[in-house]
Amino acid sequence: MKGIKTAILVIVILLAGLGIGLLMPWHLQVVPDRSHAQKPADSKTAPTIKPNPTVQQLEDTFAKIAENIEPAVVNISTSRTLRYRDPFYEFFYGPGQGQQYEQSSLGSGFVVRSDGYIMTNNHVVAQADQISVRVTDPDNGMDTEYEASIVGTDPETDLAIIKIKPKKPLPAAPLGDSESVRVGDFTMAVGSPFGLANSVTTGIISAKARSLAGHSPYYDYLQTDAAINPGNSGGPLINLRGQVIGVNTAIISRSGGYMGIGFAIPINLARDVMEDIIRTGHSRRGYLGVTIQEMNDKLAKSLGLNSAAGVLVTGVVRGGPASDAGLRRGDVIIAVDSTKVNAPAELQRAIGLHAPGDTVTITAMRGGQAKTFKIKLIERPS
Repeated sequence: MKGIKTAILVIVILLAGLGIGLLMPWHLQVVPDRSHAQKPADSKTAPTIKPNPTVQQLEDTFAKIAENIEPAVVNISTSRTLRYRDPFYEFFYGPGQGQQYEQSSLGSGFVVRSDGYIMTNNHVVAQADQISVRVTDPDNGMDTEYEASIVGTDPETDLAIIKIKPKKPLPAAPLGDSESVRVGDFTMAVGSPFGLANSVTTGIISAKARSLAGHSPYYDYLQTDAAINPGNSGGPLINLRGQVIGVNTAIISRSGGYMGIGFAIPINLARDVMEDIIRTGHSRRGYLGVTIQEMNDKLAKSLGLNSAAGVLVTGVVRGGPASDAGLRRGDVIIAVDSTKVNAPAELQRAIGLHAPGDTVTITAMRGGQAKTFKIKLIERPS
């Protein structure tokens, strides 16, 4: 009997334990073992890194440049009324009638003289019926809009000078020296991409002396990776001294937007064009009076020359400077002053950068012998 009671007691205890086990998931919260867990982080903010003095100085420099140059950079908007022929309109209203629509564009520019002269790209203002310029007052940060007139344009360099009548003298952008620019120099582009006024981007000078097919032969571009987008055209490219070294004007892009390759017109050329336009209303270039062609090995051999260096003269304009100085068809020009020329664009650039009235020294090969000509340039015809 005693053994049976003991067996029953054991069974009761086992059933009770089983019941408790079945009930635990519903009534007890299982707490994981956190004995090896990481202690919670301190609620305080992580300490900031003390900047290197050189890094801090560079940041301060960029910020100061942006602060100083922004009042001299302007937003330019233009409008133009276009008419297209419409047979329906012409039937009812007569020949030459058509519907009209307004074409608008945005661009940038920068003040070059405190009395309201502004430099920009020709393609920003070309054929515009109305030009509006928005200027930010550095004293109160308020924008003022002015109507602008075109002083003069130079399509061959894609430069234009426009003029407003400011209420007070404007801060003018300081102009630097584009000849002293080095590949790798820090630079800053300022303008109004997509109408976003006073946008600043930074980068470096990626290359110098870039020529672009279909663009002017009278200068070489500065290439930069500072972001340039539609609306930046005409804005300044700045060095770390806060000086303008170029006029932003073109990009290479498969999408129409920024892809890391932008181009600026060197400010040394732009300054010369600006001074001509302000003084005379147009840009004046020297003119030699020859037609030219690129040399090759076959031409060099036929002319008895050891190399294809230089530019072949294929024609001489009668009564022009070259003709009067004795240059002939078949001569090969190898240098202008002390600068060697090996392509037609290089010769055009060397002559075009001279003003009418300048005298240049032309070195040319004739019959295997080098000859020197002193030629006084005239103004290039339109």
